[in-house]
Amino acid sequence: MTNPTIQRRRLGIALKRAREAAKMTQDEAALVIDAAASKISRLELGQSGVRSMDLNALLARPR
Repeated sequence: MTNPTIQRRRLGIALKRAREAAKMTQDEAALVIDAAASKISRLELGQSGVRSMDLNALLARPR
């Protein structure tokens, strides 16, 4: 089984790549989940876990 910290870091990298591919800033992504840009930064760095509700909101954002 993979270490939870490693899983968070991998997810963070994937989130950052998806955000950049969508040409969104951290501020714009934060607006989608009604949070501060610092939360997006922590998610992308794997420093905190992502709630499924937030992940769904980010993925459902129209491109």
